[in-house]
This record gives sequence, structure tokens and C-alpha cells, in this order.
Amino acid sequence: MNLKLTNPLKIGKTEIASLEFRDYTTAEDYLSFDQRGGVAQRIALIASLTGTDVALIRQLRGPDYIRAEQMVSDMLEADATAASEANANRVKLLSRLTGATESEVAKILGVLTEKAASAATSNEGDAEKKLSESSPQSV
Repeated sequence: MNLKLTNPLKIGKTEIASLEFRDYTTAEDYLSFDQRGGVAQRIALIASLTGTDVALIRQLRGPDYIRAEQMVSDMLEADATAASEANANRVKLLSRLTGATESEVAKILGVLTEKAASAATSNEGDAEKKLSESSPQSV
């Protein structure tokens, strides 16, 4: 996908007139989105999806930034829809295989997901505690 800039960026003798978005998102894109707050998240994600430096994206004029942000939002929404559809298909399949209702399967999956997240958080805390205990203390 290509986004033509209404206000091209000039860097020295070079002019950037468009941003070329990849046709897909990656986990790294989500990571760049997760590590920052607010507008910085979107700028980082636009940079990641276009293979452009964050400093360049920060120079986009408002209308171009808003259009790029909308393209990113559309891509994230498409990912969320695909994931939701895949989850619905899993619930239906598990319901048929187990004889449980779809709502029962969804409830069980929700509890399992919650327990896994809690265990992961606990494991991260334990690892941080062990690391801090093994690190030499400065005086």
C-alpha cells in the first residue's frame, strides 16, 4: 500500500513524496507499538510498517500523519478481526468435539487464558527477583 504525501518531506536534496506500507503486520510492529505511549506508539508503528526512520515520520505534516495513522488503524483492525474469527472457529470446533455449548467452551478458554497470563506474570516476577538477588549490590 502506498500513501502519497500531500506535503512531501525534503531532506537535503532528497524529497520523499510517499510512504510504502508493507501489506502485513509483524509481531515486531506490535512490540514497537507496545513500548511507547500515545502518539509515539503510532509514529513508531508507522515507521515500522513503512521501514522508515521514526525521525522522518515525526516530520510528517498533520494531514499526512492522520492518513498514515488511519492506514495503520485499518491494518490493526483487520488483524483483530482475523484473530476474532479464528477464535470463534476454535470455539465452534471445541464445542463439537467436547459436546459442551459454545458459551461453556468460551468461558473455559477465558479462565485458561487468565490463568496463563497470571502464571506468566508470576514467572516474570520470580525471574526479576532472582536476578536482583544474584546481582552485586552497590554501596
